[in-house]
Order: sequence, then C-alpha cells, then structure tokens
Amino acid sequence: MGVDISTVRRRIADMEKDGLIKRAARFDSQYGGQKTNTYHFDGLIEKLKPYAEEIILSRTGQKAEEAARRTRKRPLTIVKTSEE
Repeated sequence: MGVDISTVRRRIADMEKDGLIKRAARFDSQYGGQKTNTYHFDGLIEKLKPYAEEIILSRTGQKAEEAARRTRKRPLTIVKTSEE
C-alpha cells in the first residue's frame, strides 16, 4: 500500500487514544510468545452511526422516488390535425 509500518502504528495509537478502537494483546500459552493483537471497533462504530443512518435514509428516499417515477403515468399526447 506504500505506507510505512511506523505510520500505521502511529495512526493506530492515535485512534486508540481518541477512543475509536481498543487493542487487546494476545499471548500464546504454549510457547509464551505474543500473537497478533485483536482490535475492537466499538468506539468507531458509535461515532459513525449518525452518518450511516443519514445514508440509509437518503437511499430509502431515493428508492421511493425511483418507484414513484416508474409508476407515474405519462401525460396523454393529443395529436391535432388541421381541418380544412
């Protein structure tokens, strides 16, 4: 992705400090070493809920408009002929 590892670590630390994510360390009981961390995104999800709800409402409105447009009747076209 072209991003340095230290940049990713700093960004994760910033998001953790802001309460957006929580990092949980995992350890291997058999060998005693550390495994990869797990991350919990509860804070990020809570922050983004209003935006997601706004998008859902927008899409619902768009679907209703499309359905109304499909069922809308076209006006009758009246052809007038010239009478001589």
